[in-house]
Amino acid sequence: MPRISANRAFTIAEVMIAATVMLMLFGALFFICHQATRAMLKGASQSGMLADVQVLGQRWRNAVQKSREDSLSMTANSQAMAILSAEDDNGRFQYEVGATQPRWQEYLIFYHVPTERLLKTRSVSVLGTSRELASGPIETYASGDPLEDYLFDGKGVLRRVDQLAFSQPEPSTLKLSLSLSEKGSHSQRPESLSLTILATFRN
Repeated sequence: MPRISANRAFTIAEVMIAATVMLMLFGALFFICHQATRAMLKGASQSGMLADVQVLGQRWRNAVQKSREDSLSMTANSQAMAILSAEDDNGRFQYEVGATQPRWQEYLIFYHVPTERLLKTRSVSVLGTSRELASGPIETYASGDPLEDYLFDGKGVLRRVDQLAFSQPEPSTLKLSLSLSEKGSHSQRPESLSLTILATFRN
């Protein structure tokens, strides 16, 4: 009976089979790691956009709640709005002395700039005018310019905004609809986020 040597070398066929198996394992491992990385980056991108929207949404909702519906103005394209605010530079709500009515400080304007993919805000002071005690839309203030004439020199408060619309689905309620996107560094397909924020006038 022939004896088999313990020092017998691997054949070329065996080496090739082993190499093929190793390549398949490495390929599967790479695919799993790649998918996991993409999922992690997607989650981080969407989480970042959601956090930004939540901050902006809270600020916008608070401004609406503390304003008056009869001061509301919106542009025909639904991409800009203005309301009165009674908060001073320190964030304190101002009242008329000896009365419970607000003492208005400024108009707050929110508007979308599609070419810059930015939501911007600016303010127009009403201090020292009759508008401090009498609420009304911005079109009836000062020289009576339309809201469109105030959409400049704003400060960006939300980036990556592809689409935005302000609307009033019912009395005393405002709706802000947003669509954002961001192209990830590891994907040709942009990550996107769409949501709606509601706010109610309390005054």
